[in-house]
Amino acid sequence: MKYEETLQREWDISKELPCGDVSGDDVTPSDAALGALLEDAEPADADAERRVRRLGSRLARLDALNVAGMLAAATESGGAGAALAERLEAGLGAGAALSQRLRRYDALARAAPAAPHARSDAARADANARVLLAELADLFGWLDAAPLRDLDSLAEVALTSNEGRAQALAAAEALRSALRAEASAPAPRRRLAAVRERLRRLSRARDQLAAALARHLNNALIHLGNEAAHESRAHRHHADLLPYAPFMRWLKDMDEKAFEALAKVYVGTWARVYERELRAACEAARAALAAAPPDRADEPLDTVLSLVESLCNAEQDFCTQFFFLDIDVKGDGGDGERSEGGERGEARRGASETRRFMCDLFPALEAELVALVAHVERHDPYGAMRALACVGRRVLGAGADAGGGAGAAGGAGAAGGASDARWARAALAGVAVAAKRGADRCVAERLAALPDAVKQVCPSPSVYLSVFIRLRRI
Repeated sequence: MKYEETLQREWDISKELPCGDVSGDDVTPSDAALGALLEDAEPADADAERRVRRLGSRLARLDALNVAGMLAAATESGGAGAALAERLEAGLGAGAALSQRLRRYDALARAAPAAPHARSDAARADANARVLLAELADLFGWLDAAPLRDLDSLAEVALTSNEGRAQALAAAEALRSALRAEASAPAPRRRLAAVRERLRRLSRARDQLAAALARHLNNALIHLGNEAAHESRAHRHHADLLPYAPFMRWLKDMDEKAFEALAKVYVGTWARVYERELRAACEAARAALAAAPPDRADEPLDTVLSLVESLCNAEQDFCTQFFFLDIDVKGDGGDGERSEGGERGEARRGASETRRFMCDLFPALEAELVALVAHVERHDPYGAMRALACVGRRVLGAGADAGGGAGAAGGAGAAGGASDARWARAALAGVAVAAKRGADRCVAERLAALPDAVKQVCPSPSVYLSVFIRLRRI
């Protein structure tokens, strides 16, 4: 233990001295320390090798203590030991970073053969995600348009206001587009459970909206018909019903049964109104004929014909526009577009539908006018000829300007050449035929009475003979 004590004393002495460079070779044990080391031996230790090993281990331990002490002393004094410690720490950190980068590079090198496959898989996944996004966007635009967000409130929308009608019309068109697009949608898309459920909800909403529209329009038609029976404002119902024309087109396409029922209600209601109006006009004309001179017997008839022509033209324009008689909403166009000029079959079908509708709306028109012409014929010997001239002018178009102005009030959307296919002319043509027959009877009666009139005016042949003899004698 003498050696350790000697070293400790030298260490304490060295701490008091200025710290020098520890990297030199001057740091060696002193002679006293070596002597103490040699003296510090066990007397019974006769084995030299064992003694050498014990001394070597002790020397290494003491040398480590010496180095630690020098480093601690250098660190405490802020010398080269502190810088060495900092460099050692920085070196350890740099070594750890290099080791981490090396491990990452090794992982990349091992995964390099599979990198192209990974990139292709990522590209394929991205492409599939984009296709899925586009498919979902198409489904959203098809089945969940903005007007269809609140299907439960469609049956309760207020159709009496402009905002309510606009909302209902937007929802109706969106329902029509969505349900019509089902036929052209791909089969895999139609097989989706969510798509089938959404289509069922849209179908129920369509039925509810159609029922609400039919109920509201039916009440409006009956109410306006009852008002017309007590008021004399002509064509007032046209302005009240025209805002609902888009709904009638939608019903004609989506619920044809409701459309036909509304058409029957309109025809039945207004046929009675117009029948009463025409009968009253004919009665007024008969009363005017009784007080008019024979040479002016055609004026009351002309007044009635003007009324008839204005009523028929206005109703034809309104019904064509309100009930879309000239449009095939279920045709190939699919969107209710008007037929092209080359589609003669569609034009003929529209004309036939218009004639049928107008005949149902004015069932007693021809009978009332024929009866009025017969009354004129009885009132005036030449009344049938006057009636033929009056009716013929309107049938041939001379009176179109007189009746067309009043008829245009109900047909804001009619075409300019619609006057060539006016149903009123066809109806008045039958009256003209009846007037022509009356005129033929009048002419035949006059021709048959001519010989008798000649006999009554001219003297007997003997009178002419006596006059001739007298003249010869003179």
